Amino acid sequence: MPTEHDLIPPIHWLGQGVRRETGRINALCEKIPVFEKMPFALGAGENRYYDIIVRKPLRKNEPPIPVATVSKRYALIQHGGIIKLLGKAIDTPKVNSQEIDFHMLITEYGERMYLSCLLKDYCIDPGDGHPIYLKAFCLNSVDGSSPLEIGFGWYRLVCKNGMMYGISKKRIRQIHFKNVDSLKILKFLNEEFNLLPQEREVYKKWLSIKLESQQIATWADQILAGKWGC
Repeated sequence: MPTEHDLIPPIHWLGQGVRRETGRINALCEKIPVFEKMPFALGAGENRYYDIIVRKPLRKNEPPIPVATVSKRYALIQHGGIIKLLGKAIDTPKVNSQEIDFHMLITEYGERMYLSCLLKDYCIDPGDGHPIYLKAFCLNSVDGSSPLEIGFGWYRLVCKNGMMYGISKKRIRQIHFKNVDSLKILKFLNEEFNLLPQEREVYKKWLSIKLESQQIATWADQILAGKWGC
């Protein structure tokens, strides 16, 4: 069965081409650029309100590349640091982040990045050929286009054209106006990750309940319709 990542067509992210990478977490981190926040200046003239974000050279003899202008208050959060936090959070006796394939989408200059992995040891099988997987993910930008997001969600591929269904409520979302508190994020991820086996048992219990089609029709016509004001 194709994965969510396999079904993504060629895409653009805010007008830029997007590169897809799949691999182990350390190998992907080596492909991620490092950025620096610098004064927005030309010679002796410096802008009082803005700085620029510059991508450091990826190879020898390659020049730095400016990728964005940001507020002086903007807090630069490196992609690599966030990815490593996610890896630490899922490292348990049951899961080794170094043995999992991660999927990454990253823009041409690297300023926007999305990374995810499916934790198949936490799979739930509803019995219809469409298993529910736990997904760990992180989204980050260094140009102010999106906040930092990192967390977990339950997802399943429900048809081969790429339609996904997901519940993703266990996440941290932080705008880039303060420095990231790594310990706070790691504590949140560890706490949520430890609750996931209990949550999985709840879902499995729901799936074990047998329903007849007439019961669903009665619920929709009599209870749901009333709640919706029909």
